[in-house]
Amino acid sequence: AYIVIIASLLVYAQGEVLSWGHGPALGHGGDLNSPQLLPKVIAGLPSHASPVRRLAVGEQMGAAMLADGKVWCWGGLGLGMYEASTPAEMEVG
Repeated sequence: AYIVIIASLLVYAQGEVLSWGHGPALGHGGDLNSPQLLPKVIAGLPSHASPVRRLAVGEQMGAAMLADGKVWCWGGLGLGMYEASTPAEMEVG
C-alpha cells in the first residue's frame, strides 16, 4: 500500500504560519499519523520578532524564510535529512 502524505501551509496576516493536512511537514510535533483537519499555528517560529515572508513545503518537510532572512525548517523524518517535528533555525550559506 502507498500512503500519500500531504500538508498545506499558509502565511497568516500577522506573519504566522498555519498548517493543516497530514505528515511531518505540518510542524506541530506529536502524532504524525493523525491528520490535522483545521488550520493550526505552527508554534516555535519567531514570527512575532520577524514575520514569515516565504514558505516551502515538500512531501516530508516544511520551511519558512523570515523577513530578517533567517530560514527555519521542520520535518524530513526518516529521509536521512534534517529531522525535527517542530521548527528549528537552519544555517544558510
